[in-house]
Amino acid sequence: MVKNALIDTAKGYLMLKRNVTALYNQTVLLRNALNHTDTAYIALHKNLTSTSGMLKSLNSTLAELNRGLYSLNSTYGKTYIGVITVHRAILASGAYGRGNLTQTEAEEIATQTGTTPEFVYAVFNSVYPVYANAGSGAITDTFLANVTEGIIKAGSPSAQVPLVEAYGKAFYLEVEAFDQKAGSEYALQGMSSGELTKAVSGIATSVLHKLPEAVLQTNQTIVVNGFGRLDAKAFSGIVETAISLGPSPSARPLRTPPLRLRSPSSATLLTIPFQSSRT
Repeated sequence: MVKNALIDTAKGYLMLKRNVTALYNQTVLLRNALNHTDTAYIALHKNLTSTSGMLKSLNSTLAELNRGLYSLNSTYGKTYIGVITVHRAILASGAYGRGNLTQTEAEEIATQTGTTPEFVYAVFNSVYPVYANAGSGAITDTFLANVTEGIIKAGSPSAQVPLVEAYGKAFYLEVEAFDQKAGSEYALQGMSSGELTKAVSGIATSVLHKLPEAVLQTNQTIVVNGFGRLDAKAFSGIVETAISLGPSPSARPLRTPPLRLRSPSSATLLTIPFQSSRT
């Protein structure tokens, strides 16, 4: 009887040992699983943090491009008005006919038109060769649009030249369309200061909205901070997005609620803020 009891006790011990061993093995598996989960969580955290940085960079790039595009739009229109105004003053001075513009004349015209002598000379040097070869009839509104593009390109960084060229082409076409509707290639040159400002403002607004299509037609690649090297189609889409933000968008980017994740093993609450670009 004692022997049987000992045998039963031994069997119970062996079964307990097996259960403990199985429990230990399950604990090891569970620990390993939790370690793998933590590893995946850490990877997810890193990816989200990286994405946050990228979104901030893209948001900054779009804001910068937005400012640049609206600045170009304003500058281009004002420069075109300046070119027309200065051209009319040079024409009235007789400098084209003489083939010479004196320093005194340049300074007087600059004062009269609210520009600079350098700008006056830039207009004269661009217009005179055509005037001398083809006469005053060749100095159309569209020709002066080309003069404007040349002046702005000369003062632009090389990286911005493709965008200026795309804008210049669109501006030229809008001036051409305006003159065709008005029935004269010199319609803008014949306007008063107030009429000219209003007309050019309308042209510039139309150009800005058509700029993405103009960029697409350039078929050029361009490097954009935060985006890398882009083909014309991709850059056109980014230009369209930047323009859609409107003039002077809020300096503070659009924010989304923080993404909150709970660590599976430590149960520590983590907050991962990120910002999205406005669309």
